[in-house]
Amino acid sequence: MKEWKRGFYHIAKGAGIPIIMAKVDGKKKAMCVGEVFHLTEDMEADMLAIQDAFKGMVGINPRKKYITLQN
Repeated sequence: MKEWKRGFYHIAKGAGIPIIMAKVDGKKKAMCVGEVFHLTEDMEADMLAIQDAFKGMVGINPRKKYITLQN
């Protein structure tokens, strides 16, 4: 699996707040928001668990998807 940037983790850890996960599955055209992940003292285990929660999700390529906003 590609290495994830960890800034979000450090921000949440420093603020003492959990991470609220927002998942988008472009293939199924579905999203899920609200899963709460409470951080532990083991960053490597936490990152693996967070990455595991996103397994099987297919993202959206912004170059191929266009959203038209109308006033």
